[in-house]
Amino acid sequence: MLVLESVYFSYREPLLRGVNLIVEKGSRIAIMGKSGAGKTTLLKIMAGLLAPQKGRVARGFRAVSYIPQNAGLVETATALENVLYATLSAKGIFLGLWDAALREKAEKVIEAVGLGHKKNVIVSRLSGGERQRVAIARALMQGAELILADEPISNLDYENAVSVLRILTNQPGISVVAVMHDVDLAMEYFSRGYELRNGVLVELW
Repeated sequence: MLVLESVYFSYREPLLRGVNLIVEKGSRIAIMGKSGAGKTTLLKIMAGLLAPQKGRVARGFRAVSYIPQNAGLVETATALENVLYATLSAKGIFLGLWDAALREKAEKVIEAVGLGHKKNVIVSRLSGGERQRVAIARALMQGAELILADEPISNLDYENAVSVLRILTNQPGISVVAVMHDVDLAMEYFSRGYELRNGVLVELW
């Protein structure tokens, strides 16, 4: 599990003022709040990309994947190559070389998110929903036990939003924490929901 205890963080002014949260295996958690409330900062702290200025973060998950708002993909690479980049192979990244086993695994993962037919398409030519699915596939390729997704359905139409959420929240044994704005979809796909309000998490359901 992942545990946050009395987590504080500030930039010029206090942003997080004592956040407490427990993320257990298989959790489906939505985090909502106004723009500038600190949702992205909270996810980055959970991912280990930022350190809390006060409080404690205990990470029991061995592999955590953070998907930023823009999906964080390499625009000039194919969908399959972006998934392969999750292996962090310097040789693969710089020379475009991966062994057959890694390629086979990446192709299975990209098939699992419904993009097998577009595995060789350059990411810049994919739709917003397809890009989010590539980002999820990359997280799965990393063997993530916890996926932290920052607004994974922003700027997507309803059909694509539902498609992405179904894939994201239907991974057995993988915990998901996502920043959401659509309350109805959040309640449908996430078993727990919180609002980040005045620097603390307020439970909604």
